Amino acid sequence: PADEDTPDCVFVEDTCVVVGDRALMTRPPCKPRRKEIDAVEKCLKSLGIKTHRIYDKKAILEGGDVLFTGKEFFAGESIKSNLAGHKALAETFPEYPVHSIPVEEPEFHLKGMLCMAAPGTLVMPRNKHGRLAWEAVCEKSEYTYKPMWVPNHCGTNCLHINGTIVHCTEEDYPKSCKVFKETMGDYKLVQRSIG
Repeated sequence: PADEDTPDCVFVEDTCVVVGDRALMTRPPCKPRRKEIDAVEKCLKSLGIKTHRIYDKKAILEGGDVLFTGKEFFAGESIKSNLAGHKALAETFPEYPVHSIPVEEPEFHLKGMLCMAAPGTLVMPRNKHGRLAWEAVCEKSEYTYKPMWVPNHCGTNCLHINGTIVHCTEEDYPKSCKVFKETMGDYKLVQRSIG
């Protein structure tokens, strides 16, 4: 049933970070959002996923600030996540490096300026925030990634799922959609309004 006390609950990625059979339940800075964590944790446990909690009261972390490349994590240092939250991420997944990436306002999540289009390919907006994110990745990463630049800020929003890339629609962001078609044509591309 709908819970009018949690209007942001549709943004379910903010509540947890899941890799394999482990999940870190996040700690959003907005206290009403913390109600969502229990419901998502119950669901994850029912699927056999081992959950971990953040107990440091100074730590904040939202999933929109966490990008997993399959080899390492990039974590946004933003108004929604801090270094104490990044530490909890590193403790939950010690086999993967965690690199902090500064996020400047008006952006409030890392994924507003950096997403994973496909294995080895990161997508960023062609603006100051995208350039800063790319510079930080190049400086901190232990791996090499291919950059994909899109002209629209919201055009970065995408998901790579088992060889399929879900990305912006031609109607919403025609120039960014064109970049996906031209650059990622070897993948199945699915357009969805996700901005």
